[in-house]
Order: sequence, then C-alpha cells, then structure tokens
Amino acid sequence: MGKEKIITGTSSGANYTIEKEIGRGGQGRVFSIKGGKYAFKLIGKKTSSKSQLLKRKISYIKTRPIDDLPISIPLEQVEGDALGYIMEMATDMISVESLIKPDNEKEFTLWWLETGGLEKRILILKRIADTLSKLHSRGLVYGDFSLSNIFVSNDKEYSEIFFIDSDNITHDSKVGTAVYTPGYAAPEIIQTDYHSAISGYDTYTDDFSFAIIAYQLLTLNHPFIGDYVNEGEPELEEKAYFGEIPWVSHSSNNLNIASSGIPTSLTISKRMMKAFQQTFEKGISQKLKRTSSFKWSEVLSGALDAVIECHNKSCNQNFFFSKNLICPFCKEQKEFVGMARIHPLIKKMKDELKDEFSISLEYVQNIGGVLSTKILTPNKYLVFNENDFLLNSSFRQLFKIKLECDSVYLKGIDLKCVSIISNKKYRKDVDISNEIKVNLTGDFVLFFDDLNKYQRILKLKKYSI
Repeated sequence: MGKEKIITGTSSGANYTIEKEIGRGGQGRVFSIKGGKYAFKLIGKKTSSKSQLLKRKISYIKTRPIDDLPISIPLEQVEGDALGYIMEMATDMISVESLIKPDNEKEFTLWWLETGGLEKRILILKRIADTLSKLHSRGLVYGDFSLSNIFVSNDKEYSEIFFIDSDNITHDSKVGTAVYTPGYAAPEIIQTDYHSAISGYDTYTDDFSFAIIAYQLLTLNHPFIGDYVNEGEPELEEKAYFGEIPWVSHSSNNLNIASSGIPTSLTISKRMMKAFQQTFEKGISQKLKRTSSFKWSEVLSGALDAVIECHNKSCNQNFFFSKNLICPFCKEQKEFVGMARIHPLIKKMKDELKDEFSISLEYVQNIGGVLSTKILTPNKYLVFNENDFLLNSSFRQLFKIKLECDSVYLKGIDLKCVSIISNKKYRKDVDISNEIKVNLTGDFVLFFDDLNKYQRILKLKKYSI
C-alpha cells in the first residue's frame, strides 16, 4: 500500500488523512477524508493573494442564510503545501456523476434498477431544483454547478442530496471572473482565447447548468454532444457549448441527434421536454426564457406523480404511466392503475358532479379545473400533503391511499376526519385515524368539511386496460 497522505496546515492545527478523490470542478479537486464526516477541497498552489481571497470567501459563506439547506459549509482553511479547505461531508453518499456511468460488468437494466431507476433520478432532480430555488430566493447563486458537485444517497431507496464545493456561492459576479466546469456553463460566462464572456454568475446561469445536469441524468447523454459533434472536428464541441450547434433534442433541427443513451420517450415527459427546449433553444441567447429552478420543481413534481412500478417481481422497474400500461423493460401488461385528480373548489359544486353521484351537497362549493393528476400504482400507498389541497407551501402529510382491484384503503396521518362519496353514497365525518377500506366499483371522491375558497377535492378513478 502507498503512503498515506496527511493534510496539515489547518487553522485549528488538526491533521486529516486523505482517502480518495471524489470529484473535481472548475477550480479544484475534492477528496474524502477518513472517518466519513469531512472532505477536503484542494484549490492549488498557495499564494498570498489566493489565500486572502479564499479566507474572504469562507467568511462570506459562513454568514449566508444557508444553514438549513443541504449544502456543505467550509469549516477551516488549509495552508500547508497547498491551498484548500475542510468542509462537511455527508456519509454514505456518492457523486451524482456515478449515476450517468453504467457499470460495464452488469447488464444495463440491472444497473439502472440498482441505482434507483427513473423514480430516484426524478426525485433527485426535484430536490436539487428545490434547493437551487431556495438559494435563489435568498439572493444567492451557486456558481460552478456540475454533476461532480452534487452528492446523493448511495442506497437506491433514498434520494437525499448534498451540495459540496460551495466556495463559489455568491450574490454577484463580475464579467470574465466566473469559474465553471467545462460542459456545464451557460454560454455567456464562457471565456476562451477566441470568445469573451459577457456575464458573470446569476440565477439564469445556474438554471442553464441545472438543465444540463438534468438531461444527462435522465438520458445518459450530454444535451449538446450528439452524433454530429462526436463524429466531427474537436472544435465542434466548443461551438456546441456556445449554443452554435443545435442541441440533441431540438424541436425543429435534427442535425445533432444522439443515437446513444436512453431514448427521451422513456425518461422525459412532455412538460419536461418543453422545459428543456425553453432553456436550450430560446434560452441560449435569451436567458430570461430559460426554465427557472422554481418552475423545474413544479414540472418534476408532476413527472414524479406519473411514475408507476412494474408488478412483475423479476423486473420491479419504474417507468412513466401510459395508456397501454405495458412495462417498457419486461413488456409485462399491467391490469390497472388509479388516477387521483385534484380539483380546486370555488363557489358551488358543478352540476355534472351532482348528477354523477345523484347527491345534493349544499355546502360543497364548485369544482374547478383539474390542478394535477397523480398516478397511483396498485398495492402501493400514495401520500397526500397539505399543499396538494391548500394554496400554501406546507408539506404536512395529511393521509395515504392504497388502491386494490375493487377497494381503496385510506389512513389519516395528520388528518382525522374526511367526507367520502363512493358508489354514489355519501359518508360525512369518516374517521380515518385508523385505516379504513372503501369498496370501489365507480369513482371515489374525498373532501374536507371545513371548506373555504382555497379548498381542493380529490377524485380517484381506477384506470383499466
């Protein structure tokens, strides 16, 4: 075994032992430290000016309002043989970059399943978008945003995220000073011998980088590196990063399509594709057109609700709901799924709903348009949160529903009583503190009795082939 590498020269006097390299970005390399609680970012050779700049950066980050976000905070500066800093490191996490590199020793579908499949990847992206959105709402930008700067739970059943390499977080950035990882930067901050930057970091550059990360994670392809670029001169790659060559899924130009990776029809919904097109087409030169992290969170939430699981135990893959209900992996035919639609209530119940159930509910207000549709996999619980029903930002878990062939199982979490219409029968103040079973031969409608103009109503229907 080689000699252990010891980090010395910390401001606290503590020594750390390097374990292995876990990532690299536009301004340094990141190493894990034995013990699993910390990591070391190596920036490079120490100079007086670099040391002072890093000191100011660390001081700045420690005073920002980001303690509640999954972002690694620098703990202390290192000025031994090289310049860098010690930072927090979540245990049992891997770089998101590992989720775009299939294990050549395993069958692809097995590797895809073992790394969480489509569901975990969409959930990871939603949590990244949520974190980025909160950072932006506090007047901050992340800066050097790439796959290697994001870590995620190694266990396929968990999707916790953690941003490392936070020393570029800032509230502003001068033109030509932005540090970035090649392939992940917005065109306006790229600085080369032949191209001058026209902007520093801002929320729009973060949003552009996020879209690149998202497309790679879902398709295993870089959005600008298609067959045309891969098979052409090396200079084409630089042109592609500037947006001078159509991206691989361009809505009207198939010059640079990608023949490798995962087909977008399997991993990208229509709304997601529209969000990508906004960013990689109009958003190339008009940054205000780019899909924001806030909008991405909404789009990804809808996509997550449309993911179902294959009931074939030898497959167990997850995939997007489609009307034919066929698993794209094993081609197993699914018998049914549930469609849970959430509606807003306005003034009075629409006549068609009254007629459908032959029930007069004086105090129930009007059902407006469908706000969202969640796909419910049979025999699997789906949890509904307060923000599914109320126009606020609460994530309080209200109840959970499970659908079987002819039954609905309902259990309250933070909600004790609801009213139910099932098989044209109305039941008021149903206690769901313990799980109840409701026979389902038609529609199932659930609502609250303490109605107000912000209330929403849930309607569950079995969708069969």
